[in-house]
Amino acid sequence: MAKVIGVRFRNAGKVYYFAPGKLRIRQGDHVVVETARGIEYGYVVLGVKDVEESKIIQPLKPVMRVATPEDDEKARNEAKESNKKIQELTKTADEYAKLDEKGSTVKGRSISVIAINKSNKLTDRSSRAVKMKTCLYLVENDIAKRGPMRVYIRVKDPDGILMTNNATNIVEVGGEQIVYTESREVDYQGEEVEVCIYFAPEQGFAKGLYNVEVFTLGGEIGRSELLLK
Repeated sequence: MAKVIGVRFRNAGKVYYFAPGKLRIRQGDHVVVETARGIEYGYVVLGVKDVEESKIIQPLKPVMRVATPEDDEKARNEAKESNKKIQELTKTADEYAKLDEKGSTVKGRSISVIAINKSNKLTDRSSRAVKMKTCLYLVENDIAKRGPMRVYIRVKDPDGILMTNNATNIVEVGGEQIVYTESREVDYQGEEVEVCIYFAPEQGFAKGLYNVEVFTLGGEIGRSELLLK
């Protein structure tokens, strides 16, 4: 079991777990946390409670601090500024179209990369690893296009060389031909969905740090790393 709090970043948004650590946090407080989108200000909708490890998206990030009056003021100012910019952008049809295109881009969060052995168990040993598992969540987006969406990964070995079992793994993104390692198609319906992509290199794994880039046809979603001993 792990102690967590539940944080929401908008009135009707999803609740995300964070580790309270030694901070005294109660339901109704505001906190400052780090997410895939950067440092964010959120509202505590669930006070400290114990949750089974299997129900937690790892890694469980800690709360940076309980929001200070300065944080509250900054959040209010940012909200006002954000609303002002949106109003300015919607004055003409062309400006609105640009905003809609940007907002419809599906983003991801909580990218994690692990190595798995022959027994399908987690390992950090290169000699025992047989495949790599990259998981992430495509976040909810009410205006994004619904339907099949392919998510790609690019894995670079400790020497910075792109790994792939198929030289024909090529996709065009933003007018550029990109070689990718592996991919998976998911049915995206505007709601948050988990995606896991497996890669078993024919040449096996060596010791060192592996870099993983995750992207869709809309561009890069994020990056993560895996260290094998």
